[in-house]
Amino acid sequence: MHHMLREVKRELHTDRLLLRAPQPGDGKQVNKAIQSSIHELSQWLPFAYQNPSVEDTEINTRKAAAQFLSRENLRYLMFSKKNGEFIGSTGFHNIDWDIPKLEIGYWIDTRYSGKGYMLEAVKALTDYALTDLEMARVEIQCDRDNSRSRAIPEKLEYRLEGTIVNDDRSVDGGMLTDTCVYARINPGLEPGVEKEIMENEEINQHILKEFFNNNWGSPQMVLSSGSFQCDRLPGYTIVMDGSILGCVTFVADEQFEIISLNSVKEGAGIGTELMDQAESYARSLGYKEVKLTTTNDNLKAVRFYQNRGFRVTDIRKDAVIEARKRKPGIPEYNERGIPIQDEWILVKEL
Repeated sequence: MHHMLREVKRELHTDRLLLRAPQPGDGKQVNKAIQSSIHELSQWLPFAYQNPSVEDTEINTRKAAAQFLSRENLRYLMFSKKNGEFIGSTGFHNIDWDIPKLEIGYWIDTRYSGKGYMLEAVKALTDYALTDLEMARVEIQCDRDNSRSRAIPEKLEYRLEGTIVNDDRSVDGGMLTDTCVYARINPGLEPGVEKEIMENEEINQHILKEFFNNNWGSPQMVLSSGSFQCDRLPGYTIVMDGSILGCVTFVADEQFEIISLNSVKEGAGIGTELMDQAESYARSLGYKEVKLTTTNDNLKAVRFYQNRGFRVTDIRKDAVIEARKRKPGIPEYNERGIPIQDEWILVKEL
């Protein structure tokens, strides 16, 4: 597929932030943030050192909007969900869709620094790049002396691959500078290891049962729609180097219903690939929608499914409490102390 045809989200959401693609008219508020932070930004960023006018920033922002459409660069502007204020800028640049790999860059309005906003934004971009965009490599480059910038990849468990000595010049051109190169590698795309997607019936049932035992404590899934033995259901499994990385199961009856989705390598695109395969199969059978169930505490799963186009269509109060009577092993609370009580039903139109 040509990279200009790639589906890329124009908006990303975190707990506190809206990240969205640039649009005409953004230049004024972006320039205001640059001016309020000019002392800090001009030490590291050439565009700030040149002290741009509102017109300069508007032109730059419109170019970024055009590059977003062409998928050449993907800039995201950061806004507070609380008050709508512009906070900073981040995004993907130096994108190579053939590898595929990219770099993440960022800057923040000094008035909002020290509050964890940039860490929150870059984490969201990293996860999105490794999962939905299925990048093999995500890179962050920082000036060796910019300790605040370097703290972002270090807190997000990027690996410092090395420091390139005399790689660039300072923004005023007066001295040579060193560049620290940080990277996160997609664990599902490690060199020399092939990943294979298989139908569940091709997997030894004992191995599949062991997978569910190790990850869920049991292959049994009790929902308001029925009780299921996941190791005996149709579905797809991703295997790499002899190990199961993830599995999706479903039933295709009056409705096409996803029963379980498991991935042991978070951030590797495993869940996305399995859902793509299951949805494609549902379409081939003529189904117009896919249904699934999760629990009220699993907000991470809800975000994942909603990002894939699922919508919450029903909440079944106390359904998990009833299921616990048939399967006592279902925990009463999750790891954050949230009571697990209700089922959330999500549906996606195909």
